[in-house]
Amino acid sequence: LSGVNPDDIEDITVLKDATATAIYGTRAVNGVIVNTTKRAKKNTPLRFNYISNGTLTLKPSITDFDVLNSYDQTVLNEQIFDIYQSALMSFSANVNGAFSKLVYQRNIKELTDEQFRTGVRDLKTVNTDWFDYLYKNSFMQQHAVSASYGAEKAFGRLSVSYLDDLGKTVGENVQRYTINLTSGFQFSKRLSADFRVKYSNRDQRNPGTQVNPFIYARDASRNMKPYDSEGNFEYYKRGYTDFNI
Repeated sequence: LSGVNPDDIEDITVLKDATATAIYGTRAVNGVIVNTTKRAKKNTPLRFNYISNGTLTLKPSITDFDVLNSYDQTVLNEQIFDIYQSALMSFSANVNGAFSKLVYQRNIKELTDEQFRTGVRDLKTVNTDWFDYLYKNSFMQQHAVSASYGAEKAFGRLSVSYLDDLGKTVGENVQRYTINLTSGFQFSKRLSADFRVKYSNRDQRNPGTQVNPFIYARDASRNMKPYDSEGNFEYYKRGYTDFNI
């Protein structure tokens, strides 16, 4: 249905049990959804139809959820490190998080003790709202135009539609174009012909399947930064690999 103009749908019927199996065979044992599209009828005047709709979606905010802020997260990391310091000294490079990154950098002498303390102090004020970086206010609009006519011997219907969805997350968007032409000709009582042309073009971008933006934005630590002080991506360990969503 992703390539179908909703205005072209005449009827949706659910076939199940013996009815579906009798028509479509064993592959229809769980039922079949039949989508019937519109077509012109005989002896109807020329009609034009225009339909438009739009949906505005506002991006969520981290304040809608009960999660730790940067200060509480960093204090918790400090407490855990004080308790398990000997174990974390050798394992911190493989642990995801801003505090673990500072510990690792200090361990390999990239940071002095003073720079480490300054970094920990700064972590407590970061308070990143990952929803603000990964989501956007979105507007979806759809327009459809159709024309139909019907005479005694010939009838037809032409529809054109356009869908533009900006998407809720950064990098997500959908555009779709459809054209649907149906014509019928009654040459005699025993001879008729149908002519149909259907065209659909859908260009869609979605986030990758490995990371869910909503779950990441809700659960990621708020003391992690998307960018460093120079505006470059900030990377943290995730599964032994440098990662930035």
